[in-house]
Amino acid sequence: MTTTFVNEPIVPVELKLPTGTVMTLYQPGWQAVDDGSAAFLGKEGKVFAFPDLSTLSRFVKSDAEHDLTASPYLSGVQDWDIDKYAEELCAYDLSAPPELADGHLEEEEQASLGSTLALLLDLLDYQDIQDEHADALRDDHEVEHLAAGEQAGGLFSTEKRRQHVVDLMGAHWVWCVNAVTKGIEQVDTSSLPGSAAASGSGDSTPIEDIVDAVTVWFAFSEQGAYTLRTTTLHEGRPNYLGRYSSGSMSLLAATDVDTLRSELGSGKAGTLPGVRLPDVDTRPDLSLTPADDFIFDLVEIADSISPALSVEQADRLVTAWSELSRLTAWGKWADVAALLGTESPVGRFMVTVAIDRAQDRPGSEQALGSADTKSVQDAWNRLVEAVYAKVHLIDV
Repeated sequence: MTTTFVNEPIVPVELKLPTGTVMTLYQPGWQAVDDGSAAFLGKEGKVFAFPDLSTLSRFVKSDAEHDLTASPYLSGVQDWDIDKYAEELCAYDLSAPPELADGHLEEEEQASLGSTLALLLDLLDYQDIQDEHADALRDDHEVEHLAAGEQAGGLFSTEKRRQHVVDLMGAHWVWCVNAVTKGIEQVDTSSLPGSAAASGSGDSTPIEDIVDAVTVWFAFSEQGAYTLRTTTLHEGRPNYLGRYSSGSMSLLAATDVDTLRSELGSGKAGTLPGVRLPDVDTRPDLSLTPADDFIFDLVEIADSISPALSVEQADRLVTAWSELSRLTAWGKWADVAALLGTESPVGRFMVTVAIDRAQDRPGSEQALGSADTKSVQDAWNRLVEAVYAKVHLIDV
């Protein structure tokens, strides 16, 4: 998917690069502002990149200095929850723009390609990349029109002019993308200044510091779902917030943490067997915000299942699969178990490829290259749909 022009001052973006997929923040109208902020979340020409939205959100909420710090719009982004990030996310495939897959640019594809061109040109400018390849794109009038949201050409020879853009990108695109990829820097958030992990301080108390339970967030294609599970084992597995109805267990969840907190207070959220849930009315400091390790964007994970699966992405994939396996065992969902067990396409991929890839073992890249990742991705999507069918959202 390529996102067309956006109106939001600052948006999260997913960049598909030759080296993998990363997340960052982008300010499309940076040239029109006079507050000292720049086009991207970064510093000194280096774009800060993150493996997922939860890590990006954690960095943005910290007091780390960067080139968007001066923007008056940043405080609004800092208040977003993970659902808002997912809602505003704009995706760009820089490694292989889908509009050019057939070697032609159709009239209806101009807007989305123009959005991608605008982003690439801003990356080239932010990183101050000067080269004949970059200048060939910067100085071309048709590229300029598309990047500005206009049509290529005027009333005459529009098809010829669109083909000119295709040929120009064929000659210079790969070099430019490889150049900007070198200026994209992965950020380690484990010791961020101002983060709870670094300072050991904060005004809120995570639920796991009060009882033997954690908040878990799953992102499905329809929407996100917050729930609770125990950190202790009961009959060999953790328990989840749920209820028994119509002959099977349903996972109880809410679309945001505030609703989950409210439903816990009212008693409508059910019980968590083995754990006495805290009284939220007497614990205003109680935080139900999930830790990074318990945030599972199942849609984003599906997109990562490809021949370019990185070590970090494989680790998230295996972790999500393990969590879904625990959840399925708790719910005793035979139909879901058939989709994630070791005899299923997803389970076989975990055992034969993903676990080794997550640990960066020798030979894992060769195994990944020989796997049918498209079939695995399709199977993963079927698995996620089956799990979503077992979720009961208390606030919907």
